[in-house]
Amino acid sequence: MSRKDLLGLRDRALTLVGFAQLQEAGMKAAKLDEIVRQRDPELKYVVEQLARGEVRQAVASLDDQGRVHEYTGREERIAAIAEEYARPPQSTLVVSPDNRSRSEINQRVHSELQSRGLVNREEHIIRTLVPRQEMTGADRTWAQQYQVDDILRYSRSSQETGIKKGEYTRVVGVDAQRNLVTVVRADGSEQTYDPRRQMGVIAYRAQEKAFSVGDRIQFTSPNNDRFSPITPVSSLMFLPAMFRIRARLSHKSGLLNLRKTSQRLCNPS
Repeated sequence: MSRKDLLGLRDRALTLVGFAQLQEAGMKAAKLDEIVRQRDPELKYVVEQLARGEVRQAVASLDDQGRVHEYTGREERIAAIAEEYARPPQSTLVVSPDNRSRSEINQRVHSELQSRGLVNREEHIIRTLVPRQEMTGADRTWAQQYQVDDILRYSRSSQETGIKKGEYTRVVGVDAQRNLVTVVRADGSEQTYDPRRQMGVIAYRAQEKAFSVGDRIQFTSPNNDRFSPITPVSSLMFLPAMFRIRARLSHKSGLLNLRKTSQRLCNPS
């Protein structure tokens, strides 16, 4: 066990001892043991089973309630998901385990909503960033794991490379023998560095996707201009000439400028 792990255990132990002493001194403590968010009695029973760690029994309960549907064929399964989602799209969430299936489901849902008139049929093609989920933390320290045109986002600043937290770059060269990566920054300058010296790197690939007025999207990273992270958007309105999207949230609306750093790097001249 490392010194860091031992210090963490010591701190947790001291916290527990301190809390116990406060209780002995008369401090009152509340125990949260009642589920109030789930109102449906049958689903609440399932949630209680999951809270007790009874996963197998919880799934069996869902099956008994007719809430589990099995489809053997991939196409049949994706079509069923899209149809079910389109019935009440505002209150439905689809969970997918990987990028490939997520992309296929999104496209099928998009088409299903268009066929029902819930989303405009006119489409606008926009380049988006898709995480390279196959890259592990160890992979990101080796140049040979990077590919030309990868888009990189940095969650940490580095004095050695000069790259700042939140910055985006695009990979333009890889030297596997010397373990060096060359990237171009938003201002057009190039930077070559050893990836072992730059922590907090997230790698993406640019991918074109079709969006229409009425589509719902979700932000998974902070947007300092307008929106907070993980924010669902109820509808979109495109302003192609301005290269902007108007997004309406439940509590406000605003313009998203697509000519941000990541978008410029996705469309190299």
